[in-house]
This record gives sequence, C-alpha cells and structure tokens, in this order.
Amino acid sequence: MHVDSLCSQPAGPISPDVIKKVGEWTLERLPEATKRALDDDSVPSAFLAEIDSVVLTDLPDVVDLTQVEARRLLVDLGFCGSAVARVATESGHDVAHLLGTLGVGAHRRTFRDYYADLATRSGVGHPPRQTFVSTITWNAPTIEVRVDDTVAATLPSVFDDQRTRTWTGTSDEASLWLLFKKCAGLGAVANVALAPVVFGDLPVDSPDAPGRLAVATAAMEEMQDQMRIFSMAGNRAGGMSADVFIYGIRQFGVPWEDGAEAPSGPHEAEWIKRDVMLGLRSPNYLADVRRRYPMLLEPDVHAIEKAIGQPSLAEKLREAWRSDLRDEVDAATKARLAATTMAARSLWRATGRCSSAHLGLARKFLFSHLRKQARTSTPPTAVSNDSGITGMTEQDVVRLAEQRLRGVFDDILRHVDPKSLVAAEAELGRRPSPACTLVVPGIDAGRVRDLPNRRCGDRTSESGQFALDPSVPPPRVRGPGEDRCGLDGEDVVPAAAGE
Repeated sequence: MHVDSLCSQPAGPISPDVIKKVGEWTLERLPEATKRALDDDSVPSAFLAEIDSVVLTDLPDVVDLTQVEARRLLVDLGFCGSAVARVATESGHDVAHLLGTLGVGAHRRTFRDYYADLATRSGVGHPPRQTFVSTITWNAPTIEVRVDDTVAATLPSVFDDQRTRTWTGTSDEASLWLLFKKCAGLGAVANVALAPVVFGDLPVDSPDAPGRLAVATAAMEEMQDQMRIFSMAGNRAGGMSADVFIYGIRQFGVPWEDGAEAPSGPHEAEWIKRDVMLGLRSPNYLADVRRRYPMLLEPDVHAIEKAIGQPSLAEKLREAWRSDLRDEVDAATKARLAATTMAARSLWRATGRCSSAHLGLARKFLFSHLRKQARTSTPPTAVSNDSGITGMTEQDVVRLAEQRLRGVFDDILRHVDPKSLVAAEAELGRRPSPACTLVVPGIDAGRVRDLPNRRCGDRTSESGQFALDPSVPPPRVRGPGEDRCGLDGEDVVPAAAGE
C-alpha cells in the first residue's frame, strides 16, 4: 500500500492519549453536546465549558506536536469550531466572540490563534480555518484506486481508526464525506493523467497522449457512477436523507469570520484544476476561483495558477489544427493528433456528465426541497437554504454544468480532415482499456457500495494529498464503439433529475 508521506511522521514527545481524548470526544460526544446546546435557548455556556475543559485545556503547545498530530487536531478542532459557530448563530451570539471565549492549553491561547498555529505546523499550507481538506480528505476513511490488481492511488485518512468525524452523528453525514473523498481522489487521478499533455511534457501529437486522456476519462466516468450510487441509495446505508442534509449537515456551514466561506464542494481543488486545464477560463469563473483561494491549501493555489498560466488543452489542440500548420505535417502525425483530439472530446464529455450528475444531486438534496418549502412556512436556520454554502444558486449550478457540456472539442474536430479521422478511429479501436476499481479498505462493501472503476490513473499529485504509484503504466484508450460520452444518451443527468 502506498501511504501518503504526510501521514507517516514519527511519533512526537506528546502522549498520544491527549490527542486520542480529543478525537474520542469529537466522535462520541460532539453530536449530542451540540444538539443539547441547540435545543437550549439560553446562553450556550455549558457547551462552551465542556469543550474548554474536556477538549482544549490539556492540549500541548503546537511546537511540541508532530505534523500528523497537528493535522488530526485540525480535523477535530475544526468540527468543534464550526459547531460553536452554528450554536452562536442560532442563539443570537457573535461567532467570533464565542470562539474568543475558548482558551487552549496551559497558556490559554485563543482558539483561533491555536488553530492558526496548527495550520502552520501541518506543513502543507493549510489556512487558519476549517477547510475541505480537514473536513473530508483527512477525515474520511482511506480510499484506494486500483488498476487491475495494482494499487495506483491512495488517499489516506490521518486517523488510524479510519472513523469519520461528523456533526450530526449520522451515517448520512459519514457517507457524504466519503462520496466527496472518492470524487476528490478520482479527480486527482484524472488530473495527474491530464497534466503532462497540458504542461507540454507530452506533445499533443504523441502516441501516448490519447492513453493519458483515456485515464482521465475513466476516472471521471467512475466519479459519475459513484454519484449515481449515492443518489440511488436514498435513506439506506451509503446514502443520505435530504432532511439530514438540509437541517443538519449544511447548518454547520457557518463561517468563522466575516468575508470567509465555510468548507463546501466548490473548494474541491481538483475540480478547479481540471476545469482550468481543459479550458474553462471565463473571467467570471476565474474570479470566483481566486475568491476561494483563502479556503485552499497553498500547493493547490500554486497548481491552479500554474495551470492558468499555460495554454489549456483546448487551446493547444485548436492551435495544432490551424489551417496554416495542418499542411506542414505528415499523415501519421495528423492521425495521432486526431486521436488526441477525439480522446480529449471524450474527457470533456465525461467531465460534463459529472457536472450534470452533481446538478442532479444538488436538486435532489437541496433545490427541489426549497421549491416545496417555498409554499410553506419554515423556521429560520443558521445557514440560509436559498442557495449553496458558498452562495451558488440553482441557476449558477445549471450555468456551470452547461459550460462543461459545450461542444468545445467537437468544434475543433470539424477542422480535421476525414482521412485523419478514419486513421485515428482505427488506432483507438485497437487499444483496450484496463479494469479499475475504487476500494475503501476495511469498510464492509455491504454498507458502502463500490462498483468497478473501469479505467484509472498513475504517477504523482502536486497537492500532496494522495500517493500515486508511478510503476503503473498508462492504460490504452478504448475504441470509439465503446464511447459512453455521447450527450444524447441516458448517462446525462436530465435537468429535472432528482425532483
């Protein structure tokens, strides 16, 4: 098994019992204590006192922690901090004030300052607030992406017990975090496969380029399958109740400070990197991306900016097929370039279908319920249910899905001569695809259902949040007859999905 080096630091001088006690309280006590505080209309002094005395008082100075211990505390204290933020909001108190009443350790360092020190100690450029990474990537169980019988990618948990921290104490929430982590892992595999073609390490007319893009396409197809499995599970194990999501999980999405955002799906850095590498770069989109940099790890911000500074895959292929360049290359080169363009179209379509699947989930678990509730009176909530955590409305999500479904690479292929297309189709048809699987080690498949991931990826990630096996060769692209990426098929989640 390939374990992320970020999670393999040697034990430090601090007794593990101190860190373990915090983890056990977060797992076993936080959901119940939070519920009692929310049910009490008075000042939540008992809730704050319990966190102060049981969780915070014995914590050591940050300099005495290992990086792994710091990351574990970023997860646990992040859940505690957001629970306090929700309680503060629903009880009519200022979030910053209540967090400011909490002192950590013998020196009674303020909660926010201690959390910022933990972020620095983590060694990965973590922001001084709860993030997607500390809520999901480090929290949910370890996942593996396998190519045939070989582990190609591992996204570890920072916890040895593989248990998932939640605010609600429900399997619904744990299942949601696991889905997010699966999608992040598959997206990372896709991006690692795509990056050499975008950054020029592999020319677009290389015979290996279609295989790299097929890796990315396969990962995106499995991502769509995982979303579909989650949606179909409903209230059963591995699924989620809309009520738990609307009135439970998302109500903890209260920012710790004015002008900040709580962790949410739009902070998933792999989605952003892939969008930018493929060619989604409108001024409004990039402005939204950069507005979210305070919620991302520093390596992810640098990777996104690096991608923005490069021509996108669409731009590279459009330039390669310029009329004044096409006549200067031989037939074999044109055929290879056509094969890359066709593989890029498959990846773009698979990405668009994933975006449609996400829209279907958003409608099923949020937006369709909002339309029903608009006809009834509902009590006020800590987080408005009129939009997503980051303020994205249903129309915003629809527009983003539509951008990812535009026929960008179809337009490019219209400039390709018929002979090159025929030769490319013949070459692609000779390339089989390997079998890929998404595995959650140690979790019963009857509780968390995993289907085969037909194709997968290799090599390494820039963000350092997962480990990829460089010994696994890139698989070959499937033939055109196997293409599941048509926009007119049932794989596209319809506009009314989930309603």
